[in-house]
Amino acid sequence: MKYNRMTRRHFLNGVGKSALALPFMPSLMSTAEAQALPNAKCMVIFWTGHGGIATQNMYPIETNPAISSQLSTQSLYSAQGHNARYGNLLNMKTTRGSNLPYIGTMLGADIPDPLGVKTSADSYGMSRAGADFDNGQARVTPIMGSFVSDAHIAKMNLISGLDMIHDSGHCSAQTGNYCNYSGNDISTVGQTRPGMPNIWVPTIDAVIAKSAQFYGGSSPVARSVIFNGYWSGAGDFNQYMSCEQTASGLVANTNVPQSVGAAFNLLFSTLKSNSSSSVLDKKNFILNNIYQDYSRLSRGAFGPGRRIGKEDRNRLEEFMSNLNSILQGVLSGSGASCVIPSISSTDKSSITDGEYGIPTPTASYPATLSLYNQIIAASFACGVSKIFLVGMPGLKDQFIPEGSAGATFSDGLTNTDAHQGMYHHHGVANRQQMMTESMRYFFQYGFYDLVQKLDATAATGGTLLDQSLLFWTHECGFNTHLGQSLPMITAGGAGGFIKTGKYVDYRNPNRALYSYSQKQAYQGMPYSRFLGTVMQSMGLAPSEYELAASLFAGSAGRIPVTSSGTVPGYGHPFQTPYALNSGNASPTYVYDYMLNDMSVPLPVIT
Repeated sequence: MKYNRMTRRHFLNGVGKSALALPFMPSLMSTAEAQALPNAKCMVIFWTGHGGIATQNMYPIETNPAISSQLSTQSLYSAQGHNARYGNLLNMKTTRGSNLPYIGTMLGADIPDPLGVKTSADSYGMSRAGADFDNGQARVTPIMGSFVSDAHIAKMNLISGLDMIHDSGHCSAQTGNYCNYSGNDISTVGQTRPGMPNIWVPTIDAVIAKSAQFYGGSSPVARSVIFNGYWSGAGDFNQYMSCEQTASGLVANTNVPQSVGAAFNLLFSTLKSNSSSSVLDKKNFILNNIYQDYSRLSRGAFGPGRRIGKEDRNRLEEFMSNLNSILQGVLSGSGASCVIPSISSTDKSSITDGEYGIPTPTASYPATLSLYNQIIAASFACGVSKIFLVGMPGLKDQFIPEGSAGATFSDGLTNTDAHQGMYHHHGVANRQQMMTESMRYFFQYGFYDLVQKLDATAATGGTLLDQSLLFWTHECGFNTHLGQSLPMITAGGAGGFIKTGKYVDYRNPNRALYSYSQKQAYQGMPYSRFLGTVMQSMGLAPSEYELAASLFAGSAGRIPVTSSGTVPGYGHPFQTPYALNSGNASPTYVYDYMLNDMSVPLPVIT
C-alpha cells in the first residue's frame, strides 16, 4: 500500500475548500455577537413630487377578460365585502389595442378631472407625439413598459389601493415616508388641519437606521442619504424627505450631496484612502491568523516560498481572493464583493436638476441617473450606507404654457406654470400624455436601472436586489389633491420577507369615497400599514416603530390603541371622514378604515 504524506500545503488547500463551502451559522454565536453583525438588507425609497397619473396608465385594465381571468381574490374584511384581487404580474402583460374596449368599464374610469373633463382613451399609453409607447408590444402597463424583462417583472410588485387615510392635500413631503406635522402643511407651522394636532413624526429611514437590528454594531459612513432631493423645486422636499427625532425636535438629514462627485466623496473617500486599488485591501479584511498562514506559505517563513509550484500558487491566490470577497461581504453585511466605482472627473460634475419648468439638458438624465445608481449599488456592497431616498420629478421636460414661444400645448388652457397648467389639469388628454411620458421615463432610467444593477450583483442568498427592498410612490394618487391609491411599485424581496411578481389591488368596489360631490376613489388599505410592513421587512419589530397613543391626544375620530399604549402602523392615525352617499342624498360621514391591524404585514405580498 502506497503512503501519501499529507503536507501543510495539502491540509490548507483542503480546509480552504471546505471553509468556502460551509455556511455562516449565527446560531453558534452569542446573542451579543449576533446583534453586533450588520443586517444584510438594504432599502431605497423613490418619491415623485405631485401626481395625477391616470389609473389606466398606472395599472392593468382589470375588466379586460385577458386580465380578469388571471385574478384571484383573498378576503380582507368580510363584513365590508372587502376582498383583495391579485395575480401573477407576468400574466398582466397586454397590448394597448387589446385594452381599449375595456377602459370605460374599469374601476376608477368614472373619475373626472377637476375641470369636469374625463381622461380619454387618447391619453392611454400614448406619447405626446400620438404614438403607442410600446409600438403594439405587450407590457404590464404604460409605466412598466415593454423594456422591463420578464425576469425582473418576477422580482417586482405593482400595488393599487394604498390610501392616505387623512386629507393630505398637497402632501408635499408627507406621504408617510417623510412626514412633517403628520399631514399638516409646512406653510402652516403652529396650525393644524381640522382634527389633527401638530405632531412631528420622523421618517421611516431614520427609524430603521437607528434600529439595533439593522446596522448592528457596524459604523456606516452615512446611515441614510438623499439623492436628487433638490430636484423638486420646493424647499420642504429637501428638508423633510429624511429627518430624525432628537431631544430638541425633528432634525433634517444633512447627507444631501448636490452632484455625483459630492455623492462619491461622501461615501467612498474614507475607503479610497485605505486602499491602493479599486478593490479594498485584503489586509483590512482577511482575518489575521489566516493571512499570516497565507504569507508564510506563499512567501516562506524564512524567505520566498519556492517549494510551491506555479499551479498551486495560482490556486492559493484564487482561494485567498475568493475568501477576501466573502469576508468583505460579511463585514458589509451584504455578502457582495466591495468594489469602489470608477467615475471620471467629468461625470463627477454631473447633477440632476429640473422640475417646475426649469430648463435642463434632459439628454443627460439617463447617464446621470445611472451614475447615482452605480454609487447606490456599490454603497450596498461595501456597507458604507444601506438606505437611500431618491427624489424624482413629475415632468421630464419643461412645461411651456400656451401662448409662449415653443408652447407644448394648444388647447385653450393658458395657465402660466406647471402646477396650475399641468398638475391641476392632469385629466386633459395631452397633459396626461406628458405626465405618463415623464413617469415612464423616470421609472425606466431611475428605478428600473437600479433594479438591473442590484440584480447583476451577487450577494448572500442571491443578488443585492433579492435582499433589498425598493419602492416608488408619488405625492398624490390619480388626483393631484388626493392621497387615495397612491401609485406603488416595489422591487426586491427584502431577504425573503416580501413575495414578489404580484399585481395586487386592495380597493373595495363596494366602498366608493366621495369628495367635492364627485366619485373620487374606492377605499383601500391604510398607507400606514404599508409603512409598517416596510419596517418589519427591514427587521424591526412593531415595538420599535409604533408611536405612543398619547402623542395624538386631541385628534378627532377613532384612534386605535394597542395593549401597550401605542398606535399600530406608522404615521398619523387620524381619518378624514368621507361621504358615502351620492347625488342629492344627505351624505353620511364615516371613519371607516380598519386600523387595529395596521402593524400586521400586508396580505398577499407577505
